[in-house]
Amino acid sequence: FNYPVCLALDKDNNLYVSDWENDRIQKFSSDGRLLKVIPDGEGEDALKLDGPVGLALDSSGNIIVVEQFNNRIHKISPDGKSLQMTGKEGNGPGEFLNPRGIAIDKDDNIYIVDTGNSRIQIFSPTFEYIKQFGKEGMGDGEFYYPRGIAFDKEGNMYIADTFHDQVQVFSKEGIFLRKFGESGSAPYFIIILCLNKIGNFIPRGYIL
Repeated sequence: FNYPVCLALDKDNNLYVSDWENDRIQKFSSDGRLLKVIPDGEGEDALKLDGPVGLALDSSGNIIVVEQFNNRIHKISPDGKSLQMTGKEGNGPGEFLNPRGIAIDKDDNIYIVDTGNSRIQIFSPTFEYIKQFGKEGMGDGEFYYPRGIAFDKEGNMYIADTFHDQVQVFSKEGIFLRKFGESGSAPYFIIILCLNKIGNFIPRGYIL
């Protein structure tokens, strides 16, 4: 690896890792054996990634990866073939600026943390733009360089509001519910979120 960023598990507990600096995704078995590298570099039409960061799997096992430097999202089949892409640099609907995090709900809708635009964008399983919420600011429901996103079992969203050193919680409709956290040492600069099966919240950040 060279700066691995994000992890995802499939139904067989195979592990997918976004290998950011190497512009690839690596797939491992549950016992750590390397199974596949995406892209594999074979063929003239081999897909290319640029800054893969957030990744998640849909209900069909397709990989949805956020390409930070291409400012797009990319759907890749389980065998490593490019299926669909959308996005470009900008601040309009369906456009991105330095996107990072991703989560997929039970209906396979796709939620992208559009980091540079300080908002969350929502897409259908076929990459059709649905809506967005959030903007840069200090108030409830406003962000400053957010990065991570996760769902609880009720479908509420937990957003890592990174440069505010806090987590904000929203309903599945994007309505602000509450927030918690502040600058400090336990930890701060939250970048990745995870919730376990019983709903306990596990942040990942920096402690310096």
